[in-house]
Amino acid sequence: MLYYHKCSDCLTAFSSTERHIDECDCACTKIVFMGQVKGDVYVNTVNRPPCDGRCTEACGPHCDCICGGANHGTGRLVSTVVVGGKVKAIDFSEEDLLRAYKYRELRNYAQKMCEDGNFIWSTRRELDKIIGMRVYEPRLRALVDFIVKYKKRT
Repeated sequence: MLYYHKCSDCLTAFSSTERHIDECDCACTKIVFMGQVKGDVYVNTVNRPPCDGRCTEACGPHCDCICGGANHGTGRLVSTVVVGGKVKAIDFSEEDLLRAYKYRELRNYAQKMCEDGNFIWSTRRELDKIIGMRVYEPRLRALVDFIVKYKKRT
């Protein structure tokens, strides 16, 4: 059985026979589990509300949901199979490693700027949003822009 994963630093997707991976080849320890490989797609089973969150987490007595009130205010979750997309065969390259090292260096520099300077919480939140981006080039560009923007302030 194969499982699909994605590295949080180099953003390289890869498959493994192990469901839980501790470390990527680029030495990142933040590996995102994307799902089980079935054919040429990956699927993941997640717990989700059977209805809209406004229904299952509701406090009031009225329900306009398709369930007709059966799940109203229950907070209930059900297992849902989510098809994630096509599995891509990727060979881990030296470029992936360099990409991860470059990203980590810039990320650590920006985090140090936030710790050393007198930044407000919204600045840190802005950096967290950049770090959470899932596409490499826009994430790196936003990180460089962040450093340039706040470097002028210090």
